Amino acid sequence: MQRAAFGPSSPRGRRHRACRGGVAVESALALAILLGLVLAAIDAARWLFALHATGEAVREGARTAVVCSLDAGAAVRERASPWLALAAGSQAERLSIEPEPAGCVAHASQGSPVCTGVRVRLREGGLAGLSWWLPQLGLPPVQFFLTRESMDSTDNPARCG
Repeated sequence: MQRAAFGPSSPRGRRHRACRGGVAVESALALAILLGLVLAAIDAARWLFALHATGEAVREGARTAVVCSLDAGAAVRERASPWLALAAGSQAERLSIEPEPAGCVAHASQGSPVCTGVRVRLREGGLAGLSWWLPQLGLPPVQFFLTRESMDSTDNPARCG
């Protein structure tokens, strides 16, 4: 009894050659999906880092604002800008410093209310995504409120100067 030859002319050899193209297509599809998942994971990690960095920037700005004078916006932006640069480039122009209550003064004077604290806000922004399906990752607005400490830059020139 003779065995059937295995080669390009046998039925088994033809089937094997026909499957090679299918394996290449399946591998390409699987690689594309895997690459998409990796880029999505990187985008998610960058977004979480930017969210953390903007929160830290606002907290650092509020800490600076409560120990400095009411017009220390430049010092607040200077202290917050390293964190904002880590988040998504320079965003210091989106930072606002609001003493509370509105129209208050640092020290008791003629009928004006004395400030009880400072609220620092960062308006919403964005982070450029790496993936083609997420070209822009939105960052929500962040705010932080701290109660009054001194609000006078003479008390802490190292932080406010």
